Amino acid sequence: MAVAAAAETLARAASFAACVLGLGCGAAEPGDADGGQTRVGANGVVEFEARAQEGLAEGRNEFVVELRHAETSEPLVGAALDAETVMRSMGHQAAAPPEVLDLGDGSYRVTEVVFSMPGLWELRLSAEKGAIYDEVGLLFEVP
Repeated sequence: MAVAAAAETLARAASFAACVLGLGCGAAEPGDADGGQTRVGANGVVEFEARAQEGLAEGRNEFVVELRHAETSEPLVGAALDAETVMRSMGHQAAAPPEVLDLGDGSYRVTEVVFSMPGLWELRLSAEKGAIYDEVGLLFEVP
């Protein structure tokens, strides 16, 4: 049992390291012009849908993120969702992490998503609930 837990922790750490190094967080092309994007996470178990609430802009932004089981499309309710923003071309994160509020139906409000300048930004999301863990990097071109 302890060996399985250690192996799972090691796999998560390796996946996170690859994500941080830009080697694979499920990131692809930038989202659509209104700030929306849907992708299945790197582990293939969670579908992440993120939509900017008032389009994308330099400064503070707010997203609603919906989590679904990738195989069934059922909402992933009660997961722990973490978020961070990274300007990949400059190699830096935003000054403070976004705030996440569970809306209770598989939807999560992500506020204080700060894009400090125009350019290509990555919204990195990770979701965990029990044995379920997945992560994704969603790219957004900020005007």
